[in-house]
Amino acid sequence: MKKLNEVLKELKEIGHYIIDTENKVVITREQLGEMISSDYDEAIECLDNDLFLEAFMVADKPMLTVLQDLQARFDQSERILFHLQYELAPNLQFSYRDVIYRDVASLGNAILEDRAEKAVIMEAMRYKMISFYARYKKLDEARVDIVNRLDFAENYMEKDPEIAYLLVGHLLTDRVYYTYNGRKFKSIITLYSYLNDKKKMMAFSKTMEDDVRFKAWLFYLGFADTYDKWKQRIKEIDYEDFQAVYPDTKEKLKIKD
Repeated sequence: MKKLNEVLKELKEIGHYIIDTENKVVITREQLGEMISSDYDEAIECLDNDLFLEAFMVADKPMLTVLQDLQARFDQSERILFHLQYELAPNLQFSYRDVIYRDVASLGNAILEDRAEKAVIMEAMRYKMISFYARYKKLDEARVDIVNRLDFAENYMEKDPEIAYLLVGHLLTDRVYYTYNGRKFKSIITLYSYLNDKKKMMAFSKTMEDDVRFKAWLFYLGFADTYDKWKQRIKEIDYEDFQAVYPDTKEKLKIKD
């Protein structure tokens, strides 16, 4: 199989795309996009050496304009290449560097289950690639507001990248539950009830500051300010008085179900 640089050089020499099944010669836009996805390092080298530019200049003027526009928009080769691959191959799955996921749910599950290539995905978030892909695939047609929420998560990287990263996992999977002590909780109130019944509320509240997954879950539910309210209220409650306070906890902490 030919390498990307060989295909681009051939495209430059021939001056047009080819589909010659008899001689097994196929050079198409889609093929170039797929080759970017499958061999990232080679693609970066071809971009930086202007092989894409030279090939498009003689064989695909519309794509030349697209590439020049991307080069004007972005300073980083990584961002240019990421967007270029979808201009060439619109049906391509999520692909950045050497990371490929068949769909966003698979990516989200990998994030929440600690199987994702964290550094690469965080870089993609900083470059706004997750929200771009969601817009590109029109995910908000099936799930209202998901693109806007992904925008928020990517912007939140500047404040707390760990929360932002896990929040993206929740958004891509639409996973509503938080796991604690082997149990799954789908609302703050059910977690409250469990902790109070097991008399673990104070212990949980004292350790939740280090529980990034809990914070990300609250953000996903839309209760980003609940964590600070909960933390502040717990400071005001003596352990001996907690049982007396619990019946009104929902109201006093302003927690929504």
